[in-house]
Amino acid sequence: MQAGYEIDVLFKEAKSRWLKPEEVLFVLQNHEKFGLTEAPPQKPPSGSLFLFNTRILDFFREDGHIWRKMKNTRIVSEAHERLETADGLALDCYYAFGKQNPNFQRRVYSMAAYLYGHLVLVHYRDVSLTKASITKVDLECIFPITNFVLELPSAVFDQLSSVRKPQYALLSMLMSFAALLICIVELICTCRKQRVRWKWIRTLPWLYHPRNRPFCDFKDIIGPVCALCQCIFAAVTYGFARQHADSPIKVSFWPIVFASGLLLSKHLAK
Repeated sequence: MQAGYEIDVLFKEAKSRWLKPEEVLFVLQNHEKFGLTEAPPQKPPSGSLFLFNTRILDFFREDGHIWRKMKNTRIVSEAHERLETADGLALDCYYAFGKQNPNFQRRVYSMAAYLYGHLVLVHYRDVSLTKASITKVDLECIFPITNFVLELPSAVFDQLSSVRKPQYALLSMLMSFAALLICIVELICTCRKQRVRWKWIRTLPWLYHPRNRPFCDFKDIIGPVCALCQCIFAAVTYGFARQHADSPIKVSFWPIVFASGLLLSKHLAK
């Protein structure tokens, strides 16, 4: 018997991914803890997991969903695959795909062994939801990474700029403005995601959540504030460089510290 798994944990994991063969085997071997479903569910949502006894309920596939059928027949088209666990035990897996949404899939697992051959584990998942969540995470990482890539050469050009080389100060200023634009776009995306609105509730107008809670998350505000300061410093440096004078502001290290802090805050927020 497989060890190291918990039924409740597997049930939660099934909402976001397919179970591994060893995990399926564990559920089948511990069906008393999982509990059997006595009637076929009607249009179960993505992430649903059911365990059936085919000796009692043979029509568990009548779940209300419309599945892709074989050509010119009413029989649901199911692909078959033989899975093996690390112990060499075999599992039969039957795949069905939604007719209107091919990303919505049903997997029926059964064990070839006679002892558990009457038990089937049915798992429903919409794989597009996983793709969307991955895209969402990727987008959240793109902003700070892009900002870091811009701030690093900005600091280098700021260090190289001088009275005789004003072009480096210009490049540093342009990159600082680009970093500020990225921070503003990220802030707008965050506000739209959290449904933040501009309201005049107290003495000054501010951004508020739907329940009138002020929008003042430090990791969301620090980015645009630091980027704005960096733009001001870069603009002042470029202005002095065009006048062939040394800039009184020297904060070459600050852009890297700022961008590194953004990356760290995104990592800790996960």
